[in-house]
Amino acid sequence: MNRLAHHQGIHKFLTMLRLPLYFSKPVMKHLAHIVDAMMTKGFSGTLTDLHHGSFYPNHRTTLSHFFTKSPCDEETLFRQLQKWVLHRVESIAKQNNHPFLFRSMIRVAARLGVDDSNKKGAVQSVDCYTIGRPVRHVPST
Repeated sequence: MNRLAHHQGIHKFLTMLRLPLYFSKPVMKHLAHIVDAMMTKGFSGTLTDLHHGSFYPNHRTTLSHFFTKSPCDEETLFRQLQKWVLHRVESIAKQNNHPFLFRSMIRVAARLGVDDSNKKGAVQSVDCYTIGRPVRHVPST
């Protein structure tokens, strides 16, 4: 597989996310080119920007077919990125010795549970975690 020198770092990152377990080599190649283009200065999100910004070797209709007909599961990519981001936030919080508490999520979930009387089984309490310690939050009624 031909790669540009700076694609090696992108490929290592995608491999670290364990995406090769879920996606084929052609899909991984498309993802590397897409990430490369998204990091290019002046990227506006168009297919032409993706094609020009990533030095994509094929015609831009190949990218169009990838986006419309690919068997690529976006949810898998989202889940893997989400796991990595949460892991990074937790590790940085541990390094800086600052407990990380999902306060805004607690408030939103508590508000939804209290205000939404039409739903069955409204949220009565929300579990969240600081680093290393579970915390139980019960919204006031």
